[in-house]
Amino acid sequence: MVESAFQPFSGDADEWFEEPRPQAGFFPSADWHLLKRDETYAAYAKDLDFMWRWVIVREERIVQEGCSISLESSIRAVTHVLNYFGMTEQRAPAEDRTGGVQH
Repeated sequence: MVESAFQPFSGDADEWFEEPRPQAGFFPSADWHLLKRDETYAAYAKDLDFMWRWVIVREERIVQEGCSISLESSIRAVTHVLNYFGMTEQRAPAEDRTGGVQH
């Protein structure tokens, strides 16, 4: 009889849970191209020959990443995501507001 290294999943939700590892900061090297920057976010892209990898960074942490077929499509994708981030941040209540909750 051959023993298998495979162990069936018991159904316990914590069985596959891993503690999140802290992300190292993102510091672009010379082969990363700056696509966009504002007061909150910076977006970079890197040519991998078969695709462009792009990342959006906030406070030296990658908050979104993706890939595109060209530099132009990377710029469009990054612009789309940054516009979405801008919309959601505008909807977030300011610190001095109660967010609709009355005290």
